[in-house]
Amino acid sequence: MAKRAIDRDWYIVEGDDKAAVIAGFHEKSKRALAKAIALDPNHFETVLASVVDHVWPQPEEKMRERKGVLDRLIKENPENASAWYHMGWWHNHVEPREEKAMAAFERALKLDPFNARYVWAILDQYRQKGDEANIARLVERLEQIIPETTEDRWLARLSLHVRVRQLVEAFLTSADEALIAEYERIWEESANERISLIHYKRIESELRLFTNEKERILELAAEQELEDSLSWNKFASYFTMQSNALTLLAAEGTSREFEPVAELIVRAFQQAEYRERNMTYWGSYPPLVMSHVLLGEPEKAREYLDTLLDNPNGWHGGDVNLWSIHVVMAMQWLDPKAAVEFAFSEASGYDNEYLLSQIAAYHLNAPRIINDPKIQAYFLKNGKWMDYLAKRLPKYAKLQATGK
Repeated sequence: MAKRAIDRDWYIVEGDDKAAVIAGFHEKSKRALAKAIALDPNHFETVLASVVDHVWPQPEEKMRERKGVLDRLIKENPENASAWYHMGWWHNHVEPREEKAMAAFERALKLDPFNARYVWAILDQYRQKGDEANIARLVERLEQIIPETTEDRWLARLSLHVRVRQLVEAFLTSADEALIAEYERIWEESANERISLIHYKRIESELRLFTNEKERILELAAEQELEDSLSWNKFASYFTMQSNALTLLAAEGTSREFEPVAELIVRAFQQAEYRERNMTYWGSYPPLVMSHVLLGEPEKAREYLDTLLDNPNGWHGGDVNLWSIHVVMAMQWLDPKAAVEFAFSEASGYDNEYLLSQIAAYHLNAPRIINDPKIQAYFLKNGKWMDYLAKRLPKYAKLQATGK
């Protein structure tokens, strides 16, 4: 219940103090666990309950401790589906939907194949992975267990995140604005899907970059409280929304407007759980470089950019094309001309056309380079993005009309 209240505002009615409601759920859980421990501290279910917490992930030390307990419970009770199910969740919060997590989930299903809770949760993981064969398998099983789920057609679809990524990739390839309309349609129809509210808002923030709805981007960032967004599973969405807002304010606002958001981004990164882990993701760097530049701290910004430049293959392995766009988006704040030259470089092993399509599609995130003469000349000659850009940027409207 606490997780649903945190993620989706379930059980919260108008006028409620959300923090107090959540705290109440936690207190009830603690009392129930304390009573169970008093009755039989060594009972399997009591020990399992002591290491299961729906507010995941916890600090790294606590995560390691819980993994040790789960390992012991599985060693002592290898046929217990619940232990395997929660082991799956442990792995899922460390490396989402990777081999170890899915193997543990599947072991739980093998031991208890018609447990509706397991089937529903694991089905959702396959939806996030985009695994259509396993989606179909588990939708069929869920309909056997709970026939009324036949009405929940969204369960059989790929997750909103996967479908959006497919649409964005198609848009980057084609510049077809009908795909933006399709993005909006599936975003609207997914309002009742099982998705965290902050992730749903983050997806809308990206959509509004494409539709050029600047005020809504600022509203979405302002709506989310920092204190509710520091957990590992929320932070990336929060960070993205704040970054989208800051690029707008930096391009069009005054220092009085953008400095508080820049300070918020720096503070959020420092306070976030798993900070060291966040440092291993390319996407963390452009907002940090931008924020430190805007706060008058170019040396710190350069440190972050240099770290990004030193890791083209990523800390976890990655696509050099994605690395290149993060470099350009970060570098523009320190040296716009160098960022443009980097985008056109032929020696770095990335797809220049893909990178430049990213600059066009996400032009609101590229305010210091989108109007560079070399960038403009490329888009004018290429032609693919001119209609999209001309509708959104006066200089491109003039360029399209006059050719200069």
